[in-house]
Amino acid sequence: MQNLQQQVQQLRDGLVPYLVAAARAHNSAILDAESPLLGVPVAVQGPAFGQVPMGFPETRAALLDMTGEQLNDILCSYGVLPSPIDHDPGYVDRRMRQLASHLRVPLAE
Repeated sequence: MQNLQQQVQQLRDGLVPYLVAAARAHNSAILDAESPLLGVPVAVQGPAFGQVPMGFPETRAALLDMTGEQLNDILCSYGVLPSPIDHDPGYVDRRMRQLASHLRVPLAE
């Protein structure tokens, strides 16, 4: 039974890169701000491997409304180092662009 569970887990783990690619392809074709995004699973090994991070934005509009802290949390979940925290008002925009790029979400309609 344990061997079967290990095989199933290996199969699931092997599918993660394909799930990531499919979600990114879907997200890259988003046409408007309210179209739903497809959750991109975490592809780096760790406890969240294969899972969509908590707080994943449901739409491009939701992504654009995220705070710096929310963006930082999700970027860290993906293993992406967020842009440095500074007092420049543009740092939230830089993080949002980092996350949009990672998820392949176009920012302009």
